[in-house]
Amino acid sequence: MSLFNSLFLSVLVASSALAYSPQLGFNTKPLVETRSLDQIYEAALKEGGTVTVWHGGDEKTQQNSLKTAFEARFPGMTLNVTVDLSKYHDVNIDRQLATKDVYVDSIILQTLHDYPRWKEEGAILNYKPVGFESMLSKSVYIMEGS
Repeated sequence: MSLFNSLFLSVLVASSALAYSPQLGFNTKPLVETRSLDQIYEAALKEGGTVTVWHGGDEKTQQNSLKTAFEARFPGMTLNVTVDLSKYHDVNIDRQLATKDVYVDSIILQTLHDYPRWKEEGAILNYKPVGFESMLSKSVYIMEGS
């Protein structure tokens, strides 16, 4: 498994334990992960074993391979993936944030303009997975752990 895939799966598993909450104060320093991927996996299983992801796209089945790979790597986990156009997902996330009823663990959009606004609103968890420092990127969001 590549480093990117390991980190991506780590974020997905961890997000089941760390969903958006105004009480968490997401505009704080990044949460630096110290647990191994297997430790995160075990913790996620204890919390119910379900991760909900919204993914931008136009074919409902285009992320079936992601679901299959995730559930094969993490037996007992369920990855709920909803694929829809990003312009619909971002509106639904805004609605969830406004009503303080966020149930999506992770969102992957093609509309990048939403992320700076959500970061400013404190709706993005600053999270650095194990191995984060070895990732090369000049993106301010990546460097901050968003």
